[in-house]
Parts: sequence; structure tokens; C-alpha cells
Amino acid sequence: GITDGGLVSDALVEHVDIFATLLDAAGIGAPPQCPEHQPWRISYCTEGISFMPLTSNPQRTWKNASYSQYPRAADFVIMGYSMTTLEPSKRRFTAWVDFDISTNTTKWTMTDSRCGFELYDHENHGRSISYYGKLF
Repeated sequence: GITDGGLVSDALVEHVDIFATLLDAAGIGAPPQCPEHQPWRISYCTEGISFMPLTSNPQRTWKNASYSQYPRAADFVIMGYSMTTLEPSKRRFTAWVDFDISTNTTKWTMTDSRCGFELYDHENHGRSISYYGKLF
């Protein structure tokens, strides 16, 4: 196979890329990109891209950032939105904001005491380099 000997890459990939990559690796081809408006009107699509090109050149230029969303609290009233970058340095920024579980929407406010910001410098062993808490 393509990766029988293994390979290492510092490229950023996201969970949304897995679907496109699996289809591409199976020879089916990557699914179409989801349209910005009303993506539910088509049978299938993805917001990700296949990372199969990294198998032939693991050091190639790739994404400049990756994004993720994760709940902070067991009650799902706080949602974290993170961005990880490689250039100019390896950092991750997360904003923890209020989330409305009844409507499954982000409020973009920070009323809960668990809300705040985090910034990590991954080049310095993951040490936090920022202020934790509300900036406004």
C-alpha cells in the first residue's frame, strides 16, 4: 500500500477531512464540497478535503489552520471553538462561549463563569501563554 512503511507529516488535518480521504483512498473519489447555502438539498457532500496528497509528499504545503468545536461542560452549556496554526508558530486559540442546548446554537456571549479564552504555544511544550478569562 501507499503507507506500508509509515509516514510522518506536520500537516494540519481535521475530522471533516476523514470522509473525503476514505473515499479518495478507496478510489471512489472525493465527494463534492458542500454548498454554502442549503447544503441539505444535495444527497451528500463534505466540508473537508482529502489528505491523500500528503501520502506522496508529507512535507507539502497544506492547510494554514485547523478548526474544532468541543463542549466544555457535561451540561453542554459551554462550547469551545478552537483554531490551531502552524505558521508563523504552532499555537492553539480557544474561545469558550455560552451555548443553548435547547436550540443547538451558540450565543457568542460569555455569561457563565467557565467561559473565557485560552492560547497555547505548542512550540514551548504546550505552555499557556495567555490570559485566561473574559477580555470584555
